[in-house]
Amino acid sequence: MKTPLILSLLTALCAASARGETGRAGAILFQQPFGARPFALGQAYSALGDDVFGLSYNPAILSRLPDSQVATQFVQSVTSAKLGYVGFATPLNATNALGVSVGYLDTGAADIFDASGSRVGQVTIERDFLLQLGYARSFLLRTGRLHLGASPKIMRSVLVDEVTATAYAADIGALYERPLGPGRASLAAVMANIGPGIRYSGGIASGSQTDPLPLTSRVAGSYTRPAFVSDSIALGLTIDRVFPDDEIHAGLGGEYVYHGVCALRAGYRFAQDTGGLSFGAGVKFSKIALDYSFGLVQSLSHIHHISLTYHFTIPGIEYTAPAAVTPMESLSKDVRDAIAQRRWFTAMDSANKLEGFFPGSASIAQLRQDILASVHRRQKEAPDPYATAFLRWQDGAWQDVVRFLMAAKAAEPGNDEIRRYLEQAQRQLTDIKERKKLEEQARYATLFELANQAYEDTDLNRARRILQELLSIGSYQPARSLLRKIDDAQRTRPSIRPPVVPAVAVPSAPTTNPAKAEALYYEALRQYAGNEPERALSSLTAALKLDPANPNIRNTLDRLQRELRAEKP
Repeated sequence: MKTPLILSLLTALCAASARGETGRAGAILFQQPFGARPFALGQAYSALGDDVFGLSYNPAILSRLPDSQVATQFVQSVTSAKLGYVGFATPLNATNALGVSVGYLDTGAADIFDASGSRVGQVTIERDFLLQLGYARSFLLRTGRLHLGASPKIMRSVLVDEVTATAYAADIGALYERPLGPGRASLAAVMANIGPGIRYSGGIASGSQTDPLPLTSRVAGSYTRPAFVSDSIALGLTIDRVFPDDEIHAGLGGEYVYHGVCALRAGYRFAQDTGGLSFGAGVKFSKIALDYSFGLVQSLSHIHHISLTYHFTIPGIEYTAPAAVTPMESLSKDVRDAIAQRRWFTAMDSANKLEGFFPGSASIAQLRQDILASVHRRQKEAPDPYATAFLRWQDGAWQDVVRFLMAAKAAEPGNDEIRRYLEQAQRQLTDIKERKKLEEQARYATLFELANQAYEDTDLNRARRILQELLSIGSYQPARSLLRKIDDAQRTRPSIRPPVVPAVAVPSAPTTNPAKAEALYYEALRQYAGNEPERALSSLTAALKLDPANPNIRNTLDRLQRELRAEKP
């Protein structure tokens, strides 16, 4: 039987690596970046992490967990390699925590050919399993908090279905955090993959070949601080030295979290095979967090990470922080904080924005009621121009809003909220005035057209009456010019009479009253000019009933009806 050529070559490569001929450490699963969030941050996670994936970067992170967590991960790489992960971590009390994870790597299959080039089978190039345990404890110091952690782990590796190896190692880590300005600064130190090496056996390996483990020293730092009202921003930096390979790797990453609900991330990994730019995003639905990251590696190839984390609490455990809140609770907190600080405008704006995320929510309706109740309580305590302005804002009384906010600003000149909403109210008032001016000009133009049509029909008395009604409510130069032309025409042609409109046979009715209809007609014109179109329509309708044969009334009614229909959405 012929010796499988490819199998012999792969086994020889493994043995050569075991003898140190390649100059690189073995146990590659020890160096894989688990977690979509850490990967998106350039693996700068040893001082920044606060979840179950932190076990792979610094076991001391475990005592930072705010709740119990179960997580899993899927990775699609540039080749057919598969990387999987399942982890569980939980605090035991306010200072102690445990974690466990299982990692899996399958680099794919290769065809086997004999010496003649015939395919005789297929083997898996490499398949690794990693089991890791972790324990951490935190200590409250005078200046901050110190976290210490340790993590034993074991890896089982199978190469080309024949060569096997087992590696034992441990990680130890420390993390110190303290308040700095409005945020929190952290420093971390880790020694990872401490162990005797990985020994290969089977195939052509004799059992004496050993690869050194990727012993790594790591220092890291991070800074997290609030942004705006309830967002946060974080930056992380890590520097790793892998001793057997005499390599230094560095990672830098940043993250912006909006209301604890969604996040955007970016990072860069320096001087590593899988180094380069990485990007990611995350979103939290109630107790479930979904994270995605995308990394560019050599030749602009890419790696996709998707991880899923479930947050929960276990009865009887004292957690260091409150249990994870739902998105509604997180966003509602902004509103309640604003109510407590009597920033009612901000509170109502936040509630309105929240309505866009959760339309029809009873909780949002309750928030609005709480805002109004807070305002009314304040009004009962003492008259407050700021509270009055808020109530008038809800009614759309913009002149009153501006007046009361100006009074509030005089009392509190440094209040940014009063200044901001005063500017908005002033803009709103200006817009309304401009809109009213445009509407007024449009009404004037309509009345002027009616007067001009009467002038062209030589009905000078009706044209004059319309122009007088127009000018009685405001100045309009075209109307004055036309009125002068009418005066001139009547002086030079006093005998002109309005044209006789042919009588239309209309059955007489006891309600017919042309004189009263004419009065209602001019009253409708005044109402229209005074921005009362609905009343104008009502007057014209009543006038038409009193004088159905009057074409002026009918034409004007039709025109105003068309205008109103055009204005309605």
